[in-house]
Amino acid sequence: MKTFVIAGKSDIAVEALLYLVFFDGGYTRDFELAVLPSASDLKEHGWQKSLRKAAGELGISVHTSFRSLEERYDRDSTYIFSLEYDRLIKSASFPKKNLFNIHFSALPMYRGVYTSIFPILKGERTSGVTLHYIDDGIDTGPIISQRLFSIEGMTAWDLYKKYNSEGVRLFIENYKYVTSAKEVSSSDQNGGWSCFYRKDLDFELRRLDAIYPNMSALEIDRHFRGFFFPVYQMPLYRGKSVTSLSIIDEERLEPPRELFGCNDYVLLACKRGVVLLSF
Repeated sequence: MKTFVIAGKSDIAVEALLYLVFFDGGYTRDFELAVLPSASDLKEHGWQKSLRKAAGELGISVHTSFRSLEERYDRDSTYIFSLEYDRLIKSASFPKKNLFNIHFSALPMYRGVYTSIFPILKGERTSGVTLHYIDDGIDTGPIISQRLFSIEGMTAWDLYKKYNSEGVRLFIENYKYVTSAKEVSSSDQNGGWSCFYRKDLDFELRRLDAIYPNMSALEIDRHFRGFFFPVYQMPLYRGKSVTSLSIIDEERLEPPRELFGCNDYVLLACKRGVVLLSF
């Protein structure tokens, strides 16, 4: 019997599990289910769903390590889907053909972390979710399928939610194929690529009062949207959380300064253009 392991956290992992339990896409349930929650998985459902909690509610086996999976399940018939799993999966533990990851970016661009932030800061117009094989690198395995979408106007919070919903759709479209086909079509990640680590992001850049004199209104808007993720961090102006930003003028040139300010908002002349920050 096949075993499907959902390793990860957040809405994508829980909704994929729910789909396998209740809407298994035509399977006659000739498979067993297990979960391997991320260390950062929430203990209760909150701003994101808890995989550990959902598994308990559904009566699904919960594992805390790959060793536990290796001891219980046949490796050749076990398929592992990494859906926001926060540790590197060593492909030597299970056959590489049985290990899959859904990465939150349009690979090969934006491998690594903070994929809800960097594409916005870099001014990208599109991003996506990518289903790929897991190999020994960081998000470098051959690509099986992708879903691409516009991210214009999105905040990091919006983008993370979009990644989850599009990631679930990508999983549903492909899991049956990759676990039953004798040969799965995939392509190597050739051409231009980028990879980011935690050290690559300077969170001081969310202090808009410190950076606006050296940036245009459009650049300030990107930094506002890139750091807008309420459960973790917010863009700041003089220590106050900025809840919204409007570009009043994109081209106006005058010395960068605070044109007007009160308790609820401030009007800033940037290096180029004018923005309105609300608190």
